[in-house]
Amino acid sequence: MSAQAEIDDIRRPDTAEFTSLVAELKLLARSGPRAVGSCRNLMAAYGLPADVSPEVAWRTVESRLKSAATHLDPRLRLALIEGMGLRPGSPRDFGERLQLIGTHQDRSGRTARRRVYEALEAVARLTLSGKAKSLVPTPDWLMVQASVHADLRGKAPSVVMTRTILALAPEVGLFEEKISVPRLAPSEAVRVLALDGCRSVEVEAQANATFGISTQLSRSIPYGAEHTFTISIQLPRHEAMTPMVGFYPLNPTREIRASVTFGSTRPTSVARFEGDIPVGTFLPVTHELDPGLRRHECVFRDAQVGRGYGVSWKWD
Repeated sequence: MSAQAEIDDIRRPDTAEFTSLVAELKLLARSGPRAVGSCRNLMAAYGLPADVSPEVAWRTVESRLKSAATHLDPRLRLALIEGMGLRPGSPRDFGERLQLIGTHQDRSGRTARRRVYEALEAVARLTLSGKAKSLVPTPDWLMVQASVHADLRGKAPSVVMTRTILALAPEVGLFEEKISVPRLAPSEAVRVLALDGCRSVEVEAQANATFGISTQLSRSIPYGAEHTFTISIQLPRHEAMTPMVGFYPLNPTREIRASVTFGSTRPTSVARFEGDIPVGTFLPVTHELDPGLRRHECVFRDAQVGRGYGVSWKWD
């Protein structure tokens, strides 16, 4: 099921709260950030006190709208980003923004307005359902989808990661991250390769078996557009790999896939993990899988910040 279909499955709340949220979002679209102080229901839905400054209120609302954009299909995402003036350099006038949407989608201004309002209704449904509650952690991008696969069949393990990101800056061409390989010996290093959707990868060794990875994407991603890229991380030996693959997302993520393929040696146990991370532990609560199978794949939809998602295993 697509993210937009999941939103459509959220029954439209026939409540005064929903009606008020939609009305306030429309007011923001027409009047801009200066109207945020009048949007009391929206501020309450986002947990903002009534006396918060307009600057803080708008930054929070803007962040929530960008987060909600990851759940929309591209047609409505463009309508939301342009209609609400979230793109750097967007015209201040609502009518001019509608003209841009109409030009981009080859539609009339009236149709563009209808699509903006449709996107705002979807945001209101997401807000009331709690699916867009997390703040945006980075000014440049949001992760929309992600997959990770560990291949343990060779002499040394390789981990392939594919991410789809949504650009939140005018031109995003570099993706930076850190990985930790705590079982790596001091004299060892990881090898990272650029596979699809990226030109090159640079790896910088840091303290405590941590590596900074800078991936040069194959193109500069314009604001509001998606891009998918894949890298491969190769470890020097099987003993260097922590027996798990997965993600702890930094923003609400539409879908996460985690998989592992074992070689001739099978683990004693395999588990799917998903949920909050208890204090003092490495993994959340797990669900046991069949350790006799060669391949396992787990799919997680509507992944949230502060929760872990993936597959883990034990050798003895």
